[in-house]
Amino acid sequence: MSRSELEVIFIGGSPRSGSTLLALLLNSLPGHFAAGEMRYLWLRGLQGNQLCECGQPFRSCPLWREVVSTALGPIDELRAEHYTDLWKRAAGPLAVWRSLFPRSTDMVRQQHEYLDALRRVVLALGRISGGRFVVDSSKYATDCLLLSRLPGIRVHAIHLVRDSRAVAYSWRRTKRRPEIHWQQLDMELMSPIRSSYKWGSLNAAMEFVGTRVDRYDRIRYEDLVCDPFATLSPVLPSDLRTDLAEVLSGDRVRPGAGHTFSGNPLRFERAPLTIRPDVEWITKMDESDRLLVTGLTLPLLMRYGYPVRPRRASSRARSSVHTA
Repeated sequence: MSRSELEVIFIGGSPRSGSTLLALLLNSLPGHFAAGEMRYLWLRGLQGNQLCECGQPFRSCPLWREVVSTALGPIDELRAEHYTDLWKRAAGPLAVWRSLFPRSTDMVRQQHEYLDALRRVVLALGRISGGRFVVDSSKYATDCLLLSRLPGIRVHAIHLVRDSRAVAYSWRRTKRRPEIHWQQLDMELMSPIRSSYKWGSLNAAMEFVGTRVDRYDRIRYEDLVCDPFATLSPVLPSDLRTDLAEVLSGDRVRPGAGHTFSGNPLRFERAPLTIRPDVEWITKMDESDRLLVTGLTLPLLMRYGYPVRPRRASSRARSSVHTA
């Protein structure tokens, strides 16, 4: 990659797998800008005006105002509903997969319009943030596939995998959504059956899309939190490894100032983070739920190297942060 070329680091996989933590770590490195879940730029950002990580509503955040206005025109004059509708029509899972074998002229037109808007925003984000790398933690493989179609932008997919039982347990936790600043609202809850389906389908889709991007790496959440340096070093440019070591030195990691507008509430933490596996599920998950999720996800669990009977985390783990 040339120094002037923009690269999008796309964090893919299942929600509740630690993508916000990984994005925060990458955002602490020189030349990296974590944007959050770019797939929700239109619905949660432009239309919903939810809180940016900086504490300002999206439309009031100086950085995002400049990015959107540079890419699409004055932010206060944009028809937010139009871009949300365009995203739903052109970037929904069925639309993306059907576009591999396009038949509808209207669908192709809508997707081209959406891709043009997305490309303008990504390029403006790279210029205004000053980053060589824009980190998109959208997770959904369809969004990664769309990014791979943007001319002049390289896509490096980091497929982040977490034990399906831990993910299912996380979906049962009640957690506040602080970005919904006008009312109290909790994050979505999900049944073990539904979370198993989502975990399996999204991870399988990321493996497929990994063959269509410029670079694909797969890492495990459990390895990341036990040994962040050893896990991330192979997937980063060699000239950043010294910076990574400095970010991870000591017992705590101090997140860089960020402007993510969608993701886990962890992104609003300002205190230095300490990192260790979140393994509460091993002792507190309902046994019937654990057996059900294990059975439903067994092929991919084995493929990713997870034991059928969960074991406690290694003593090599660093101190603690709840990532999901």
